[in-house]
Amino acid sequence: MLSRLGRTPAYAFAGCVLLLLVGVRWWGLAAVALEYRLVDSRTLVRIGKWAEAGNIPRDARVLWDDSVYFDPTKFPNAKMNGHLITYNEVYAERPEYLILSGHMYDAPHYAEMRKSQAYTMQNEGPNSLRLYQDLLATDEPGPTKVPGIDYLRSFSAESDRRDDCPGRAGEGPYQPWLGESGPGLAAAAVQRFFGGTIGTWVAAHVNVQLFLLNAAGRMVDGIRGRVCFTSGPTLRLYKVHPPGSPTGFSQPFASSAEPGSPPLAAFDGKPSVWRPARGQARDAFVGFDFGYGGDKEFTKVRVDWGRVLRREFAIEFQYADFGGEWASAGVFRASPRVAGADASSEYRLPDDLGAHRLWRMQIRDSAPDEELAVREVRFVAGSGVDAGSRGGGALEETSIPTQNRTDAAENASALRKRLLAGTPAKLVFDEAACRRHDFGILRCGSVYQARYDAATNRWTVTGYSNAAQSIVTLSSEDAEPQSGIISVWGIINSFNDDGDLFYLGGKVGTIRTN
Repeated sequence: MLSRLGRTPAYAFAGCVLLLLVGVRWWGLAAVALEYRLVDSRTLVRIGKWAEAGNIPRDARVLWDDSVYFDPTKFPNAKMNGHLITYNEVYAERPEYLILSGHMYDAPHYAEMRKSQAYTMQNEGPNSLRLYQDLLATDEPGPTKVPGIDYLRSFSAESDRRDDCPGRAGEGPYQPWLGESGPGLAAAAVQRFFGGTIGTWVAAHVNVQLFLLNAAGRMVDGIRGRVCFTSGPTLRLYKVHPPGSPTGFSQPFASSAEPGSPPLAAFDGKPSVWRPARGQARDAFVGFDFGYGGDKEFTKVRVDWGRVLRREFAIEFQYADFGGEWASAGVFRASPRVAGADASSEYRLPDDLGAHRLWRMQIRDSAPDEELAVREVRFVAGSGVDAGSRGGGALEETSIPTQNRTDAAENASALRKRLLAGTPAKLVFDEAACRRHDFGILRCGSVYQARYDAATNRWTVTGYSNAAQSIVTLSSEDAEPQSGIISVWGIINSFNDDGDLFYLGGKVGTIRTN
């Protein structure tokens, strides 16, 4: 074949083939070496260098979700959590700066979830993107949708950065070693020279190699300072103003707290509970500061008690503006024997109280050593949406009277009384409940058979297990031995005589006798 091509073309063809066979292997090793020299140009390093330049105090608490590098000797209070950041984590960690990475929020599965997920601030289920939905709604530096958090700036990939690039030559765009069109022109010339299938094959490979040579040249120029560029995911930096300050971020608060039972437990949408410190239950309070510009107006309050109350006392709901005096929104009588669905009590507030930044619940008439446990306090707006909602759906509400609760507990009968006596029951969790809560191995929509044994305080439940993918029978003994409370494989629920099944104060299904 070479004799037909002629000597010069044959030599050219042989040279190209030899160049391609040897040359295709050069890029991998060269890229590793060059990228190592250019590590400071990556967004995850640039943000740390920017912070070191005096833009973030060295003792600041910084929290980020994915790979970012802050020198730990210079920023000892900076940390990565390695997963999606939730509101609850911001309350618990109390960072002064937040960094959200595009590697997280723009990952295909999370980007899709951000469009449709409808969790609320106090009801963050698995893989909650609520904080990201709220913060990413703001693209301009300044205040965000989240009271007390400002968007400062982003660090993004740039192909020809002009700022902070003292060695950049010329005003025009950067020109690669072989020019932007060089690889394409060379490939076209090779195609014309050889023609046919052979020419197409050689031209394609020549184009790739020359493109990589341009890329390597750009990196070499970057090392020499003739061009500056940035690579890596977009990083968005936010300033979290100190909670409790005039422009501060929201926060839960309390008069005191037992170790392991912080104020956050009364607002996190989880089974955890807030308890006042030992011996400090008298006039104890727990509340929420909705942050700068986050004033709220409420018409109802729902309280989910973490334990049965031993005696009767009063509770008062109060509100205040920042720096102002507390005002009463009403005093209500709490029952000393809260059981079943009554564990989630609802109180209607007077009309036209107005919007205020701080709201709290204060326990009145309790002894200093009273054993109190509050699982959840939900301040509810007129629309039925809880205080933490930012566009999510309305919560289902339990209709529980605010007065005569003692009579209601003493006269617990019908369904609750029969089930406590051992009558078999069947229950179903609504499909919608699984979208709001993580019920683990329970399957929403399936029927579960349950029976209580008073002698052992054991609930035995039979039904479908997501883990076993079959019907299983499991028993649990962790529920309070009270009418209207049931443990379904370790998940504590309550129910009323109407057959409504509740979890964390919201209706999640139905329960009936067989």
